[in-house]
Amino acid sequence: MIPDIPKEILSALERMLGRAPERVTRLPGGANNLVLEIVLGHSRYLAKAYFQHKNDPRDRLGAEFGMLTFLWRHGVREVPEPLQSDPARKIGIFEYVDGMRLAPGEVTAPDVRQLVDLLTAMWRLRGESDAQDMAPASDACFSIRGYMENVGGRFQRIRNALEQGGAVLEAEAYIRGDMARTWERILDFMEQGAKEAGLDAALPLERAEQTLNPADHGFHNTLREANGRLRFLDFEYSGWDDPAQMICNALWQPAVPLPDRQRKPFLKRVFKGLEGDAALAARSRLAYPILGFKWACIMLNEFLPVSEERRRFAGTRPEDRRREQLEKSRRRLMDIEDYLAAPSLFDGIAF
Repeated sequence: MIPDIPKEILSALERMLGRAPERVTRLPGGANNLVLEIVLGHSRYLAKAYFQHKNDPRDRLGAEFGMLTFLWRHGVREVPEPLQSDPARKIGIFEYVDGMRLAPGEVTAPDVRQLVDLLTAMWRLRGESDAQDMAPASDACFSIRGYMENVGGRFQRIRNALEQGGAVLEAEAYIRGDMARTWERILDFMEQGAKEAGLDAALPLERAEQTLNPADHGFHNTLREANGRLRFLDFEYSGWDDPAQMICNALWQPAVPLPDRQRKPFLKRVFKGLEGDAALAARSRLAYPILGFKWACIMLNEFLPVSEERRRFAGTRPEDRRREQLEKSRRRLMDIEDYLAAPSLFDGIAF
């Protein structure tokens, strides 16, 4: 018996591998899934058991295993190799990447170039025939109106969850006060900005304008190998998306942020690699604050019942994170307000 790991998962791993592993170790850092190191003979593997909930039907295993399989098929080696999957039990087995996690302040200019290389490779591969059947990314948006509906729905779910009051009265007051006011300013900014840029807010992007998006990309989801190369992890939300969202999410990732001094170089490189034009720049400028707002909502996921169950499945204590996440959300809202006051981040990007 291996402690703290459900018997049904151990049995599934034995069936997938052909024999019982010598060692199975729960790894830290899996906020949504059970992540395991598997030792079998002289080999090591990584296994993920994906959380499922009746109110969240997304196929995280299918998205991650499918995208990694596609990338490996087309020669992208900056990601783990997918080895086996059990869709019925939501378990995947992958190459074990031996490397070090990056901490805030450790991101270098070569690291940023490696991220750009991955994003531009996924853009170039969007025309491959086997890419066409891939599903949209989890939070994919294909129009200006789509951003409003997607993030607006997330914001409303948070508001509904906090109507209970009690121990979360402070969070409820913040959401109904500061967040609601910023939300209205974002909607005004996007509506006016779309008119000024000549964009139809309701018109969806053509497939040729879309990209394949890792979705949860950032330096928090990387490992640095001994040779300095980064390997990019966690593609469970990946799929087709607006490249503007892919660009802006890289700028907003909070855990191991892109350094301030690298933001403009990142934008210049990624727009060049994506053959960026004025329409993409305009969408990025408009999407930037609403995607920051999405992150302010994500930081409050600890207050949602489904998130609490997911954290317990992964072996973490959601109650320990709530106040910390509330403060992070407040700081993110301040960043959004600063941008709305002076939206100059995308100025001077050459196409």
